[in-house]
Amino acid sequence: MTSHPFSESEASDDFTVGFSHRLVFTRGVLTDTNPLIDDLLRSPEDGPRSGMVAVVDAGLATACPELIPDLTARLDAPHLPELRETIIVPGGETAKNDPAVVDEILAAIERCRIDRRSHLAVFGGGAVIDAAGFAASTAHRGVRLIRFASTVLAQLDAAIGVKNGVNRFGKKNFIGCFDVPT
Repeated sequence: MTSHPFSESEASDDFTVGFSHRLVFTRGVLTDTNPLIDDLLRSPEDGPRSGMVAVVDAGLATACPELIPDLTARLDAPHLPELRETIIVPGGETAKNDPAVVDEILAAIERCRIDRRSHLAVFGGGAVIDAAGFAASTAHRGVRLIRFASTVLAQLDAAIGVKNGVNRFGKKNFIGCFDVPT
């Protein structure tokens, strides 16, 4: 029997990572009388104000022109994240098929100094939620994501799951990850 000049050693340990997946159903989320935004986004009193980038589905922005002004007004409070930018992206499969959409979201995260204490809020249908979720999950190895589903399908699929994916090479959800949203 021949001896090998290399010795092997191995170390292993089992571990678990706990996640809480919270779903909240409400109406009028951006009104002053609905406390949900305050409950979800209140900044810690002992630290600096966190930041936020909002991603809005172009179809939703057209159908609800009051959305962006309402969001801007609602986040104009020192105890809530500073809304640093709102970007409008194409909805439907374009959001998942065009790499420029994810790149635009990633560029906004970088430009607006969104870090792991900050938030990316996405308003739209399932494809926009998937694309924005993928960007949020990969920037800084994960920035906080809040999903506001605007379609029934998004409410039943993209907004309640933990998958984020985009289409590449003609294949649905070819690139993706699993990440629990805030």
